Amino acid sequence: MIGTTDEGVLKQYYFDAYGRIRNFSDCLLTVSPLLYQQRPRDSDWPSFMPPPQFSTMRHEWHRYQIWGFQVNL
Repeated sequence: MIGTTDEGVLKQYYFDAYGRIRNFSDCLLTVSPLLYQQRPRDSDWPSFMPPPQFSTMRHEWHRYQIWGFQVNL
């Protein structure tokens, strides 16, 4: 774990939120990896909450080119 955010807690939050929201809506939902996991090949986020079990989901990937992260891309 880098930083202070517990990835397991974050992912559980997304699972719980998905279940609650799907009780009344099929709206588009997004999940966002932690800042240091913004490269899809460097984490398990691309396979997190996959279809068809989870529908109308998008992953927010952001290529940060400030704060020194561009060297790692």
